[in-house]
Amino acid sequence: MKPVSIALGLCALLFAFMPTSAQSTGRTMYVKVASTNSDAVVQSSTDFFEAVPLGTLQANQPVEMLDETYGEYVKIRCTIDGKQIEGWVKKEILQAEPLEVMPRTSEDKEVGSASFAASGRQPIEKRMRRESPEMKAALERIDRFEEFLNQQLGGDKRNPAPARMEQAMRDFQTEGGLQPGNMK
Repeated sequence: MKPVSIALGLCALLFAFMPTSAQSTGRTMYVKVASTNSDAVVQSSTDFFEAVPLGTLQANQPVEMLDETYGEYVKIRCTIDGKQIEGWVKKEILQAEPLEVMPRTSEDKEVGSASFAASGRQPIEKRMRRESPEMKAALERIDRFEEFLNQQLGGDKRNPAPARMEQAMRDFQTEGGLQPGNMK
């Protein structure tokens, strides 16, 4: 073989194994965790000690999956605070479809400001109750506490009226002088 052929072959191998920038898979995914979840933070690297936080994703935020993965992490492109960034997140926080959000309404058909929940919660709770006696007992205690709280805040024991309950909390706050400006 000629030295030129060997050099060209080595160059071809070198370029074949060089890391390249991530290419888009053209696949839009949606964030399935709340922004309060630590996994919702986009990191500059998959290295725990060297990673710099680049921004926080919101639930249902669309992201573009890039064609680069590392263990449980995937590289994404997204927009945070008006800036387009590329970074790493755990694959498990992404899903193909956005979460379906349905408002909860009371008997008087009022929708409370904090009354929105993902429709997937109830099937998950049912499965957890079936699969674990400990979880079933814990969820039953939570149910009893929620019923008690609903009653104390002016709602029906089993069918809360969120707007009425929120008003009861505001009244309590006002009567007790707990306005944000009064707290010192």
